[in-house]
Amino acid sequence: MSGKSRRVSFIYSLAIGALLGLVMIFFVYFNLFANLERNAFDLLFSIRGSEEPAPEVMVVGITEGCLEELGRWPWERDIHARLLDILKEGEAAAVGMDIIIAEPSADPSADAALIEATARGGPSVYPAEASPETSTVPGFLRPQNLVLPLPGLLEHAGAGFINVTPDGDGILRNSILWMEHQGEPLASFDLALWAAARGMKEAELYEKLDSQFTPAPEGLTLENTSFPLDRGGRTLINYSGGPGSFPVLPYHLVVDGAYPPSTFIDKVILVGYYAPGLGDYYFTPHSKDTPMYGVEVHANVLHTLLQAGPIHQAPLSTVMALVFFLGAGTMPLFRALKPLWSFLCFLLIAAGFFALAVYLFDSRSFYLESTYPLITLGLGYVVALGYNFILEQRDKQRVTRLFGRYVAPQVVEEILEVGEENLKLGGTRREVTLLFVDIRGFTPLSERLSPEEVVEVLNQFFDLVTASIFENRGTLDKFMGDAAMAIFNAPLHEKDHAYWAVKAARDIVQKGKLLQEKVQEISGVTLNFGIGINTGYAVVGNIGSENRMEYTAIGDAVNLAARLESNAEPGQVLISESTYQAVAGQLPLDYAGKISVKGKAEPVQIYQLSSENNESSEKAAAATEKSQG
Repeated sequence: MSGKSRRVSFIYSLAIGALLGLVMIFFVYFNLFANLERNAFDLLFSIRGSEEPAPEVMVVGITEGCLEELGRWPWERDIHARLLDILKEGEAAAVGMDIIIAEPSADPSADAALIEATARGGPSVYPAEASPETSTVPGFLRPQNLVLPLPGLLEHAGAGFINVTPDGDGILRNSILWMEHQGEPLASFDLALWAAARGMKEAELYEKLDSQFTPAPEGLTLENTSFPLDRGGRTLINYSGGPGSFPVLPYHLVVDGAYPPSTFIDKVILVGYYAPGLGDYYFTPHSKDTPMYGVEVHANVLHTLLQAGPIHQAPLSTVMALVFFLGAGTMPLFRALKPLWSFLCFLLIAAGFFALAVYLFDSRSFYLESTYPLITLGLGYVVALGYNFILEQRDKQRVTRLFGRYVAPQVVEEILEVGEENLKLGGTRREVTLLFVDIRGFTPLSERLSPEEVVEVLNQFFDLVTASIFENRGTLDKFMGDAAMAIFNAPLHEKDHAYWAVKAARDIVQKGKLLQEKVQEISGVTLNFGIGINTGYAVVGNIGSENRMEYTAIGDAVNLAARLESNAEPGQVLISESTYQAVAGQLPLDYAGKISVKGKAEPVQIYQLSSENNESSEKAAAATEKSQG
């Protein structure tokens, strides 16, 4: 391929890759492969595995054993009061009661006991219900309704909403840190508990939120750590592991005093359901088959806020730029390589990219979307493969059209198998055997027949010449009036090219007998052929100019073959010394002496195809032909 062709091919490849990149940008913008990307995100968690959970977070779970010991749910609220007193005695940093207490119970004294325990206890947070509106408009989610804890509890404790929004596949990956309620920020249960654990009053928390409150928040800064927020004000939960990652103490054992007070020193205690029948559970990236209880989800959100830190996600613009450059950049590469190397290159780039995504997630909690870049790589490879296939088919058709007029069909098949680039067209020195054939008696024939009849005779002559050359693995170079030229051993190598050339001459003579009889009958003219054959080195290839070229052979060997043909008597096949040496013993040949030819200082020794086709000669030729393939 010329330098200009390479540049054009590169530009085409770049344009196709850029178009693919633009198509993938559309897919990225509208997140059309959202479920695939979610699965890729979950896979990163699986590869990273479990991490050490925040040591200050502890769960007090309402287990099945607790229900057996303390009775059916719900329990009297003075039991919760007893729990709060025990945690207060143990100097817990904060307590989050993941239990809805919004309505007065049937026992006012039990409600009063819980309110009093909350008042004398340490920092605590109760949950509110605030089902968010589903909206894709950038900005805060807004609660459809807000159900707050008992007013008496709110006088002594903080509150935050506990609602979550699993993704479309049912997996909980995000936590809503705040919503907008009546034009003001509303903190989540986990955010309020984080503030309580840090000794921050509710007023201080909301002062911090007010300073960052915007219609379309992009992040929330807590103690110099910025937690990125999506369109709904949500942040990715940096899960420490699957269910059971955090220590769980059974509720009834805690209230029975089974654990020393020192167990709870400086701990952030989450109290919630830990039994299947109570219904508070979710599927998470770490546990798609085994549900995680809601109280554990809160523990993981606190783990994110207190220890693990946020998961930062590559901006949308970065992913869009990445898929564009992957599409535009790899297409020329895939097109330039052979299919196997292209596939290996695709695997290497894809593996390297995914390894980078795993590294960033594992070591830096940075989430680089991998689905769209990997799909871009895959499509780039497939498109390049398909484009190369189309070009290959086009080239095969071109080669077929080009060489189908010069060589036998089986030679064309072989050309297509080895590839056009292996033909070395354009002028190559190689040993070939040249055959020239001419009609003897064509002038008197033209005088006896009409032009239409002359053309018909010529066509029949050319047909039998073409068939004989093709059947013997030769290349028909050109027709010259009533003569023809053929090359053997080009464009493809043929080991016994001299043999096939002589055999083609013999076939022309034999097949020409029928044509001779026909011409004799209609015109009374005896039609014969003169044939000359020579073997030697010549320059073979596309010879000519950029605007007009032909596949031919040039050199002294060609000239000698033409001189032999012009010296041949009607019906005679003259063969040079070099050709004779190559085929001696394979076909019946006779010594014909020496002749002087133009361009040669000394007479040349010649041979001729024997006119005696006895049985032994025919058998020898047949046996040789079989051995030659």
